[in-house]
Amino acid sequence: MSEIVLDVDLPHPPERVWRALTDPDVLAGWFMSTDLVARTGGRHQAYPAGTPGFTGPFDIEVDEVIPVERLAMRWTGDQLHAQVVWELERTGAGCRLHVAQSGFLGVNGTVRRRELRRAYAEMFEDRLPRELDRLAQREIPRQRGPELMPAGRANAGEHHMDNELPSAASPVHPSDLRDPSDPWALSDPGVSAGVGLEPVGGPIDESTTPPEHGDRRRRPGAFGAQERVRVVAIAVTVAMAVVTVGWLWLTRPVHHDAPPGTATSPAATGVAGFGDQPALQSPTPGASGSLGGGVQPSGSANPGTSGDPATQTSGSAAPSPAGSAEATPGTPEGQPALTAEYATQSSTGLLGYTVAVTVTIHNRGTQARPDWKLVLTVPSGANLDSFSSSVSAKKDGGTVTVTPRVGELGAGSDTAFSLTFSGGSLLGIGSGGVTGCTIDGVACSKA
Repeated sequence: MSEIVLDVDLPHPPERVWRALTDPDVLAGWFMSTDLVARTGGRHQAYPAGTPGFTGPFDIEVDEVIPVERLAMRWTGDQLHAQVVWELERTGAGCRLHVAQSGFLGVNGTVRRRELRRAYAEMFEDRLPRELDRLAQREIPRQRGPELMPAGRANAGEHHMDNELPSAASPVHPSDLRDPSDPWALSDPGVSAGVGLEPVGGPIDESTTPPEHGDRRRRPGAFGAQERVRVVAIAVTVAMAVVTVGWLWLTRPVHHDAPPGTATSPAATGVAGFGDQPALQSPTPGASGSLGGGVQPSGSANPGTSGDPATQTSGSAAPSPAGSAEATPGTPEGQPALTAEYATQSSTGLLGYTVAVTVTIHNRGTQARPDWKLVLTVPSGANLDSFSSSVSAKKDGGTVTVTPRVGELGAGSDTAFSLTFSGGSLLGIGSGGVTGCTIDGVACSKA
């Protein structure tokens, strides 16, 4: 039984802190990616994405919710079974957050407890306060009072001309040109040029001078030509950016996991892709199952053999297409090949994505298997974040190779493990998933 306790004093009201603890969008900024909702009985998931102390994604079950006071949960996952409580206590300067976790952390519980303690200290004492400061900045309302208006126009009895169109009936008075307190006059070069200068020839006689066409006097809310052009340019730029992002989203490449026993590329299936010529493969002279000197499509099996890739031997199938996984020797004679199935769960954020993969391997034979090799095809730019302690995983380009670390897979038994990888993307554009899976050269099935 491992226990972790942490108390953090925060200079923020409990309502704001409660939002940071229960809003999935805010949690992703300082805690981890999760779909947690503060509702009793809810079942959710979290994706640590390489956070020290966690071995992979875990499930969250909400046991108790007292709004703005207490959130009690159960976390279960790979070598994880813990009771977690987050409590808030109002203080004079803000509130105090009490974090408590107790439960089972696996065979290396002492090491994982130290790692989790350091991770929680960084999350709750460093990341959370910064996130709360950002929330506080966004909550400050925009205010406009008389102090923001030009001098001499804030009197209650004066008629304001805000948001009114210019009128040709109001001439420019010389006093407006000489009033440096008018911020509109000072910001307009055409107006500020006349500040403090007497008109040539003496004062203007308004009774004999007709007003100019239009009103050159600047008022708050009445934009000039340059401001209007600038606003229109910004609006057009934003609209073009939105259209571009939407187009890229609609035309992004979509990777579909192939069903068991099928190829995942045009070259392997013999079906032409966009701009490709159909690829046909001639049978190997003397190979069993050749179609009488005809052309045999790539990937088709010899007559009389089962269509299940797990039961085909190396001599009973057509030549392997380029790029397919190379079978790993080691299947005992007369024993069926190992089979595997996998399931994925993706989480996409603003600037990145995370994919959790769970794989189950089955040994249907009567002999134990001390060794096997599973290969996953993933985006070449992704990062391998974590994997179960029972296996060893290594990423090379667009493939992740997984092998057993200790022990053997007994006859008629199964084994399961999980791993996570992540990469960068913009609003989901550029995200990827698992596009291929083989176990000892045999295609896996998707759960």
